[in-house]
Amino acid sequence: MRPIKRILVAVKDPTAKSLPAVAKATQLATGLGAELVLFHDIATPLYADMLYARNVDLKSLQRDQLALRRGQLEKLQLAFVAMDCP
Repeated sequence: MRPIKRILVAVKDPTAKSLPAVAKATQLATGLGAELVLFHDIATPLYADMLYARNVDLKSLQRDQLALRRGQLEKLQLAFVAMDCP
């Protein structure tokens, strides 16, 4: 059997106070010497009238949501690194 090199974890809410799946995956990745990859599917509902009310184009909104979610995942990563979890 090939060694596990990478563990992919889906994160539903990066702002949640408790993320047991990420904690367990971190333990496994540490024990196996594997890379831990966090994944979040951006599923924010988008309503056309919201775009007009905010006077924002779709590309800008997508860029802002991506930056927000990426920042949340990076913050989550830093929290686990601070706990000595690679």
